[in-house]
Amino acid sequence: MLQKEPTNTMLKEGWDVRNLYTIIPLRASTSEILTEQTIGRGLRLPFGKPTGDEDLDALEIISHDQYAKLIKEAQNNPLFKFKEFSEKDLRPVTTVPVSHGYIDLNPVLDQINEQKDILFTSQLSDKQKLDEVVDRIVAEEAKQHAQQPVVPMGVLPAAGASEQQQGVLFGVPQVAPLKPKFDPKVRKEELKKALTNYAELSIDVPHIEIETVSHRKLEPFEVRVNSGPFELVSQRLLSKELASGKERVGEQVEIIEIDNPRAFLAGQLIDAVDEIDVTNDKDAVLAIVDKYLAEIKKPAEELGKIVHLYRNPIIADLKNQVEAHITDETEAKTYVKSGFVKFREYSKSILSKEGKAVYSTEVTKSDIGKYLFTGFKKTLYPEIPFDSTPEKDFAAVLERDASVLKWVRPPEGNIPIHYRGQSYNPDFVVETKDVKYLVEIKANRDLFPEMGKEVKDKALAAIRWCETATGMKGSKRWEYKLIPAEAVKSNSDFQFTINLAVKLS
Repeated sequence: MLQKEPTNTMLKEGWDVRNLYTIIPLRASTSEILTEQTIGRGLRLPFGKPTGDEDLDALEIISHDQYAKLIKEAQNNPLFKFKEFSEKDLRPVTTVPVSHGYIDLNPVLDQINEQKDILFTSQLSDKQKLDEVVDRIVAEEAKQHAQQPVVPMGVLPAAGASEQQQGVLFGVPQVAPLKPKFDPKVRKEELKKALTNYAELSIDVPHIEIETVSHRKLEPFEVRVNSGPFELVSQRLLSKELASGKERVGEQVEIIEIDNPRAFLAGQLIDAVDEIDVTNDKDAVLAIVDKYLAEIKKPAEELGKIVHLYRNPIIADLKNQVEAHITDETEAKTYVKSGFVKFREYSKSILSKEGKAVYSTEVTKSDIGKYLFTGFKKTLYPEIPFDSTPEKDFAAVLERDASVLKWVRPPEGNIPIHYRGQSYNPDFVVETKDVKYLVEIKANRDLFPEMGKEVKDKALAAIRWCETATGMKGSKRWEYKLIPAEAVKSNSDFQFTINLAVKLS
């Protein structure tokens, strides 16, 4: 592992990638330069200076061949700090199921979901409503049981036995057929207890689908030339002696001419502006380029050379003008399905040894994802994984705060909130006496100084989801809270923590 250092002597080849943390070569690298460039990208610090977090400040390399050679050569370089891992340093992991104790209730919950007069699990807390639900389910189960075929006792007759022999095994008539016992009274009591316990820990989350349609449009505008003047200038070769450092201006060279400056600029502009729709905006882009070239006010025979010489400032100028006149309005269509979300079972890789710990246990940041945490009483899942320390600390806040009735950390994809053709799953669902919350814990770098576009799109979709859920008959109010990671402290209370959420409209 290479410890990243802030220095101008780091390799600068390649893209300006600042969030590369692990390099896993899948094939041999035969190019030393390419290997240096790849390592150089990984050595760039994401925030321009060390953060003190080893995971952010270090680059991990699963090395072989060319990588191992370069690392060995760099070990005496004081710019880098090295840490080599051997097999004995690696802790084995195992994959375990993460589940709650009510998975066997799924067939029953499916039946409840099909009943249009039963929309939420909270209604199961009402004794009369619970009795009605259970009576209906048990009656259906009894009907299905009565239709099950009789299973004969004893040994099956030999292959090829006659119809007469089918009724007698070894000379013994089958007068006492075997059938599974079904006691409706016992079944009702079992089902009532199971559904009551489930309703006490599960949170009613409705099925809501949000379809977003983006209406993007390139508005017409007056094209201006905001840079220049674009004059043809002579170009000469410039050489430099490596030994002395002296520079020498050489002979004049001919300026390269672009054959079709109109098509060249239009293509470059389409590549530069992501929001341009090639199919719908092609003619508009060509018209913009035509107006721009006309505003340069140069003879047509000079435009090819001028566009070659000044292509970068011209494209930058056009890009700024086009982006300023693109409008994007998003229309959201909401569909509500009957029934409620069932929280499912999933798998998690944890440490083979000591991979489970009580949630109050302190664990290093880099190891958070390798544990299942236990000791929770207010949630459907008794063992829960977390991706970060702030998420684990927030769970501790929920567990300890008396105002929180129950909470769930939903499995990935279990509560899909759709935005721009993608699916977003919140970190927590929390229920209090009067309000239900969707809560997202987000790293400060994703929120400040400016919220990223993807984070904002997810948040706005979640707000629309909450508005729809709030409007459903019999539902509590739903709110979305986007909480900065640094605002989460395990010894704070719930209300104080959500008061620190980022303001969204």
